[in-house]
Amino acid sequence: MTVERSKGWRNRLSLDGGSGSTHVVVSDISEIEAVRQSLLGSQDTSGGAVNGLLKCMSVETRYGTGSDDPAGNKATTTAEFVPAWKVDALDPTAAFAIRYNYSADGFTYNIKNGNAKWASGKPIYNRNVMPRKVLSITEAILFGVRLTAGLTTYAQWTDKVNSDIFLGAAPGFALFKGASADPFQLPDGRKAYKHQVTVAFRSIEWNKDYNEDTGAWEVCFPDGTNPKFGSVAFAGLLNPP
Repeated sequence: MTVERSKGWRNRLSLDGGSGSTHVVVSDISEIEAVRQSLLGSQDTSGGAVNGLLKCMSVETRYGTGSDDPAGNKATTTAEFVPAWKVDALDPTAAFAIRYNYSADGFTYNIKNGNAKWASGKPIYNRNVMPRKVLSITEAILFGVRLTAGLTTYAQWTDKVNSDIFLGAAPGFALFKGASADPFQLPDGRKAYKHQVTVAFRSIEWNKDYNEDTGAWEVCFPDGTNPKFGSVAFAGLLNPP
């Protein structure tokens, strides 16, 4: 088999990606599939600033006809290259990647009445609503690809805070907010799912609210016995099955 890159290949590639054609002449047209598979996920080695920074995301094949290909064994493959991290992110076995959103959360609060238990946002008789408290909030968006939707896997974390150190956060400071899984097709034809998991970090433990009587942040027991959120280890969120 003979493989040659067409003229202008390098000129159509940049750090943002691009496409380039490869002329392939084979003795058996069935070998084209092997060429396609070899290109998928491969790094570009065209040289220059983009050398090794791009990977092949998809390959389109066009078969030759006419007088220039009387034997019918010529094909042109057009490979689409994208930044390597976009291809690496499609690995169903890789740990999830993370991006962060930063914000603040303000809320009004009430305090305990006599010996009664208290909770943020619950009306307490004979008391005025206190001023707003502002807390810093960081959301970590974990995302990756898996071959199954696996949403039942996330049920163990629903409405829970971390019992372990998670992404640098001490126990109780990270809250599981939810997960989604959207189907799509991998470049090699397999069905897969794009997972996205949201975990929120607060500057005060999620189970604590401000008690004006004591001037301290204290664990709140909405039902008189249990804190607002149960706890469980979050380590598995980084690389779920």
